[in-house]
Amino acid sequence: METKPTHETYTEFQTAYDYFNKELFHNQLPDCLITYQRKAKTKGYFADGRFENTESGKIIDEIAMNPDYFSGENVSPKTVLSTLVHEMCHLWQKYHGNPGRNRYHNQEWAEMMVKVGLHPTDDGTLTGKMTGDRISHLIIKGGAFDQVCDQLLENIKIAWVDRWTDKAAGSGPNPKSKTKYVCPKCLLNVWGKPGINIVCGNCRCKLLAEK
Repeated sequence: METKPTHETYTEFQTAYDYFNKELFHNQLPDCLITYQRKAKTKGYFADGRFENTESGKIIDEIAMNPDYFSGENVSPKTVLSTLVHEMCHLWQKYHGNPGRNRYHNQEWAEMMVKVGLHPTDDGTLTGKMTGDRISHLIIKGGAFDQVCDQLLENIKIAWVDRWTDKAAGSGPNPKSKTKYVCPKCLLNVWGKPGINIVCGNCRCKLLAEK
């Protein structure tokens, strides 16, 4: 009998979560609820204590995955699954470390990322900042994640991807008419033309372009 799409989709991610928990985190992570959420400019996120069981009262955390980033140029099942592990590092830090304030990616989190085979970066390069409010990552070639993910992908795949994402993108990304700039201290947000230099009047800090 053909597997239902919903069951197939979430079984893939639960299987991946359990596998990475064993291979990269030594089964230190508790169960969480993996969801699909479309949040602008976010491949995924971790939400502390987001869900509660209405019968038992048990509270668990959420790892959300954004299907807008499951397909497109330079996107593979491995890059999708690397986002899952990125968020699992946040979950690990909640129970075994000291998380940064709000969404801040601190040094402890960055070190755990490198340990599991992902290189944190704020600009998509190996020389980018490894800590901050908005941090992505690169897969370390030959690292722990790279190796164990190859083994996992022999048994699962990301079967369902958003076909509208590529269609909306056309032949390439649309140029941005405005860029969001954020003060690294007070988190003031300002929108302006790409490439401008702007300083926060309160903190006297240069505002950083949000990626």
